Amino acid sequence: MPNTVVFEGILKKKKLKHGIFEDPYKTQVHCSLRNGILTVKVLSQPADIQNYDLLAWKVGEKQAACRFTIVHSTGQFIKFKAKNQREADDWVEKIEEAIFQANVSDERVLREERRASEILNTPKVQSRSNSGSDPFSEPG
Repeated sequence: MPNTVVFEGILKKKKLKHGIFEDPYKTQVHCSLRNGILTVKVLSQPADIQNYDLLAWKVGEKQAACRFTIVHSTGQFIKFKAKNQREADDWVEKIEEAIFQANVSDERVLREERRASEILNTPKVQSRSNSGSDPFSEPG
């Protein structure tokens, strides 16, 4: 699979804990989708980089204008806000596409591993030349 960026842009990420008068979406992040991984870099803290393997995530229910959520299989969630609804819709579409492709790729790998395992576990037929005795010789 090529190591190319499928989609990238600047979003706002919702803080889980915020003050009552604080904008919960004030954290700007650079997001990129590549090979089934969503990378989120906090712009104000360049060392703060999170990678999310989309095999374990899905897009949540439709949110208010310009917002979308991704939800982990454990129930953890991350909320994002785009500049406009079109950008939010584009992100949802690209994330869903990346999740689908990651699942297809994962299933392909599992099938190939299963096939290789079956080949390795197939009983080996011992060749007559390596059996240690001549099957055509007369019993002794």
